Amino acid sequence: NSINSQSDIFINISIQNAANLTDFIRTWNNTNHSFYNASLVLSFNFDNVEEIGETTATAVDTSSHGNNGVISGPRYTPFAKYSSALTFDGVDDLVSVIDRSRSGDPSLDFTDAITVSAWIQYSNNKTQNILSKSGSYRIYTQAASGKAVFSLVGPTVSSITGISNLADGQWHHIGGTYKNESTANNFR
Repeated sequence: NSINSQSDIFINISIQNAANLTDFIRTWNNTNHSFYNASLVLSFNFDNVEEIGETTATAVDTSSHGNNGVISGPRYTPFAKYSSALTFDGVDDLVSVIDRSRSGDPSLDFTDAITVSAWIQYSNNKTQNILSKSGSYRIYTQAASGKAVFSLVGPTVSSITGISNLADGQWHHIGGTYKNESTANNFR
């Protein structure tokens, strides 16, 4: 007969035979929420899990596309929102993923819709790339405002800016969604 006002719920799930996983859906209040399906093209957990092939130099893509990343500079830290994270110096640290679209795998290219997201802990008012694909899409923090910006690059640049200053040293989940529709509000 007590009420728990905790806003986070941590669920630890182990999946056996993950190579056969096609969908992972949670149903809450009669609404389905997809965690994993064929539309997921890149997912890093940054936990340095040896069992899936992660090392201090390799971030394993847990989607079915195998867009693994090369870690150059950042270090793992146990001080994270969940489990562990990578700490970037804000100068030249990065995780790079090979663009395989030229070799027949367009998984990181988008045509009509895209959603990108990340957990970040940001404590300086510097412009910082969070994630980007050259000539296509980018999430970054603005130096002057500390806000996140989701930007699409093409014949013209379109973007949407968040409403909160994230430079408070706390963990924030940021993201952007774009869907090519005839309506005026294509960004979220």
